Amino acid sequence: MLNKLKKFLVFPLAIIMLFCLSACGNDSFEEKGDYLSGNKWSGSEGVLLDLKSDGTFKYYQKADNKSDNYYSGSFQVLNGKDAIAYMTEEYEFSEESQRKTMAQFNVAEEFYYVLVLNNDECIVNGQNVLKEKNKSEYFGYYIADSEYLNLTSLQTMTQIDFYKK
Repeated sequence: MLNKLKKFLVFPLAIIMLFCLSACGNDSFEEKGDYLSGNKWSGSEGVLLDLKSDGTFKYYQKADNKSDNYYSGSFQVLNGKDAIAYMTEEYEFSEESQRKTMAQFNVAEEFYYVLVLNNDECIVNGQNVLKEKNKSEYFGYYIADSEYLNLTSLQTMTQIDFYKK
């Protein structure tokens, strides 16, 4: 009787464990505080940002057209102290002002990000129209509960809202 009860309990527990493990997603990145890499992000105005786990990306102008009108290349994700240091060194934003803004918006240091897209190509009408490689830099924050990412372009200061797809 006890043996049957064990089998009855073990099977459902094993199924639940397998389900949980398969749903965990990008644990190796998330363990390092990187909730962005290895995910697709659906953005405002219909854009799609695909940050692949191998360090490459594609940034589509329209999520429903993945064969044209996109940037591609490699990317770098910085968060927390590394993001603060990058903004201080590259853009002379003081650590104090960054922390003050984070506190104002109730953003924990670990969810403060800088995303650097190294653009290797820009495909328009099937052709690479990028004359020379460049980079697009963003800073912002991630809210884990809603899988929401808010990024601001450091070139244009425009804000883009993304949700994990």
